[in-house]
Amino acid sequence: MVLLHSHVQILGRITSKAVQLAINDLQRDLKKVISDSDVSDFSLMLEKDSNLPRQTFSIKAERNGLSMCAPDELGFVYGIYHISRELLGIPDFWFWMDWKAKQHNYVELPDNYQYTSGPFLVKNRGWFINDEVLLMEWSIENDRLQPWRMVFETLLRCNGNMVIPGTGSDVNKHIPLARERGLVIAQHHSEPLGAPMFSSVYPHEAPSWSINKDKFISLWRASVASNKNSKTIWNLGFRGQGDRPFWLDDPAFSTDQARGKLISEIIKIQREIVIQANPHATMCTYLYGEVIDLYAKGLINIPRDVIKVWSDNGYGRMVARRQNNTDTRIDSMPRSDDTGKQGIYYHVSFFDLQAANHITTLPNNPCDVVKELTHVLGHKATDYWIINASNIKPHTYYLDLIADLWRKGISEKPDAFVKHHDERYSSTYYGKDNRQAVEESIQAYFHYAVSFGPHWDNHAGEQFWNYIPRVLISQFMHDSNSRSTELDWMWKSASLKEQVTSYKDLCKKGAAQYETLVTFQNKRALKMDKTARRLFEDTLLLQSQVYAHCSRGALLTCNSLAQGFKGMWQKAFYSAGLARREYIRAREVLNKGEHGVWTNYFKNECLTDIAQTANVLSGFMSYVRNEGEGPYFYQWQRDFTYSKNEQKVLVLLINHNHLTDDQLFRAMLTRWEE
Repeated sequence: MVLLHSHVQILGRITSKAVQLAINDLQRDLKKVISDSDVSDFSLMLEKDSNLPRQTFSIKAERNGLSMCAPDELGFVYGIYHISRELLGIPDFWFWMDWKAKQHNYVELPDNYQYTSGPFLVKNRGWFINDEVLLMEWSIENDRLQPWRMVFETLLRCNGNMVIPGTGSDVNKHIPLARERGLVIAQHHSEPLGAPMFSSVYPHEAPSWSINKDKFISLWRASVASNKNSKTIWNLGFRGQGDRPFWLDDPAFSTDQARGKLISEIIKIQREIVIQANPHATMCTYLYGEVIDLYAKGLINIPRDVIKVWSDNGYGRMVARRQNNTDTRIDSMPRSDDTGKQGIYYHVSFFDLQAANHITTLPNNPCDVVKELTHVLGHKATDYWIINASNIKPHTYYLDLIADLWRKGISEKPDAFVKHHDERYSSTYYGKDNRQAVEESIQAYFHYAVSFGPHWDNHAGEQFWNYIPRVLISQFMHDSNSRSTELDWMWKSASLKEQVTSYKDLCKKGAAQYETLVTFQNKRALKMDKTARRLFEDTLLLQSQVYAHCSRGALLTCNSLAQGFKGMWQKAFYSAGLARREYIRAREVLNKGEHGVWTNYFKNECLTDIAQTANVLSGFMSYVRNEGEGPYFYQWQRDFTYSKNEQKVLVLLINHNHLTDDQLFRAMLTRWEE
């Protein structure tokens, strides 16, 4: 019998920084699980074995501990985290899910314990930490970089091997942290070869290939030269200054043929730059957004040694993403007859200012997601999976599920795969005794999600309940006689009034369904122990409550607009105030989830920005009040704060200072709230 104790002695000559950091994590994990004892250390012998497949490992019990063989750095790292997960019981998302270990005097292993890992199904697999605004203002023990260390540790625990470590201004601080962990640096689809945006370097120059071809090439050469000795997957391609088509910045390329020809020419140039620096480099190009349309038309040539990265639409479906009001839904599933290398760029989080999810779990049914990814695997697209993981914590469910897929694929029907995943996920993080209640709540979260279109991926994220109300309000204030063209992707109605009516129908459904969901989950929470209930309130219930408040706020916004169309200004003001209150309550739900290490996690919630929806409604209340009682602003104060007798006598317009909008709304509440 082999006993694992709280102290481990590392034997062998492995000097890798990545391995040492993983060992440090193992030492920490041992202390979490095993109480201090007087028993001597057990040993972990690390030995290199070049005969093992890439990034695999073998572990077996020895007389005084364990021995581990691996062919490379990440093989050892994965082996160390295997000990943590499988022998100590510490799950991959322990940090993000507030998982706490139960302590033991020791961990017992049989004398004949042995485990050998196999190659992972997906060769290059990792996360794109994109739209990472929640990580920007959050720190752990006053260290702004510690959240990023936890991101990279968790990715390695999930057997990831590459990362795009952010898109913000601090990305250059994150890259060294990822590299020292042994992770390969992949690159953003909007930043070819990892070079800075042209306009950020040349702000006074036109970002035009026709005019500044040499400057573009110079930026690419400099980027490759500075990173040629580092583990990198090079992105080839050409897009505009930001996440948009390049021809918006360079209108000289006015036809699809000219655009496809230029992208093909640039990919060829970029490939030559990379090959000159490293003949064995791994390269990819993203078939994303506008590029997939050109490729589908046969207008882009991609060399065989460049991985074609097919992209989903931001909602988990392998079709082209919606661009503003245009939704072509061009098939973006990897081609089964393509003999070149293929991969995917896939979102569990997305930001589109329309209907996506960013601070909540992707609301599409996981069985549909698994079916889609099963098709991807069936088409042999296993060279590259980059998952848009955003800020990690709201997306642990899908990140955990996808990690299962990229490790070993699927050997059962999607519904069975999801059921087994949910059973494991629920019992691992919430406890076996709470498994059923949590599992039912997970299923309910997806069941009550609101569809806004005919496809399985058309389920509304929290942005649907925030951005559309802002658009409708803005249009009403700007020109209530014209529809909002910003919403043509959803409703090409003849008038704004019809858009409001159509949206209201969905809001009624959303408000009703999410009220039912929250009631259902609250009942399930009563069945949980104290620890599980706290986690449940911070995760599943928190997200459901956000949806409940935001959908109800959206419905009340529609009521206010409808009343405004009829000139019922007092009622419109009141309904807008009720709507604002719902969004404030949604923001308070997020605040409630900030405690302990999560303090300030939602401080910079600035993309969906629920608080901004409340702010827009505040402005709308002022607008409505001006329409209803401007320019003198005394009548409503008399209506809601004066007695009936005082209202009949008009000697002084008002006897006190004018009420603020908030004070007036509170006065209305005393009269009208049920």
